[in-house]
Amino acid sequence: MNVNALKLLSAGVALCLAAGLCACGAAGKNETSSAAASSAASSAASSASAAASAASSAAGGAQIPNPIVEVSGPDAFKSLGFVIKAPADASDVVYSTIEQLAQVNFTLKGVAYTYRAAKTTDDISGVYGEFGDPTTLTDKSSGASVEVKTIKEGGCLCTWTWPGGIQGCLCATDAAADTNAAGALALQLCAADRPAA
Repeated sequence: MNVNALKLLSAGVALCLAAGLCACGAAGKNETSSAAASSAASSAASSASAAASAASSAAGGAQIPNPIVEVSGPDAFKSLGFVIKAPADASDVVYSTIEQLAQVNFTLKGVAYTYRAAKTTDDISGVYGEFGDPTTLTDKSSGASVEVKTIKEGGCLCTWTWPGGIQGCLCATDAAADTNAAGALALQLCAADRPAA
């Protein structure tokens, strides 16, 4: 690795550390400060990523593209054979795809959620770790049924399967997430976004 590439890589690492400190320092402050810190952290992380990519290119390494592609909204998921949407009262909503997986990140009542769906038999949650015993919740009027598992490190994971082999999941990794509230939300989403059979 040449000296310029090493300098760029060092600058990228420094920016990542600064971004982490900005994000940690914003914890417990009002929402505006948190959003500003998050924006600064995101900007710093992007700069660090660019620096690392430049260093990798300078060193002759290959670049790996980000698999997450932001999309304009739920209609962008129609080509996948289903549509998922954030709740109407959600904030900070971001729609994206990861290859054939639809993803919606949003905040509801102060808790950050990731809602995903894909036509697959694989685990699409992206959550790894230890779980508590699962509980199954069923809404008799809609027929929706979800499995809710507490994540031992904090938060919970709700999973379900729609007709046609479409997997759905809702995850809250926030330690303050209420498992009952997340389970009720998952039932609501499972029923509302259920594809036609």
